[in-house]
Amino acid sequence: MKKRTWILEPPKILTFRPQRAFFDPNEGVVRSDEEFDFPLEFYLDEFLAKNRKKVERDLEEIEDAKMINQQLLKHRQASRNEFVQKYHDLEDELRLTNQCQSSNKDLRSIKENMNEVKRVVQDLETRINNCNQDLKSLTVFLEFIFNSTEIFFRQNLKKYFPK
Repeated sequence: MKKRTWILEPPKILTFRPQRAFFDPNEGVVRSDEEFDFPLEFYLDEFLAKNRKKVERDLEEIEDAKMINQQLLKHRQASRNEFVQKYHDLEDELRLTNQCQSSNKDLRSIKENMNEVKRVVQDLETRINNCNQDLKSLTVFLEFIFNSTEIFFRQNLKKYFPK
């Protein structure tokens, strides 16, 4: 706590003598050129010796309030940083969700194309099976014709070329 001067009784005339120099361990005695302001109406209550305990208690409360305020400001900054981080995390999650939705659309399109390809393959398999059936039938027919031709040829061969 700062050093204070206490007034025993309020004077009729009050003069101020601000201390304009102070000791700095790094620089030695330093002169202060800060402006000295005070209000037009001045209440001596906080400087009277009879109010010393109350004033010191009030000043301690003010210091405590300043410390609490500093802690609240730090907490607020930490909360803000946490909020900003969560906001960025949500943005990233939204971006990924959109990418996934786009990928899902692509997957659906691929699945639809796959289904179409499956239908075409099934149709081709059916056609191939039909062609195989036709080939079997044609083979049987050609064998019949060949056998028939061979039988006819043998019969005619015997007719025209007897032994």
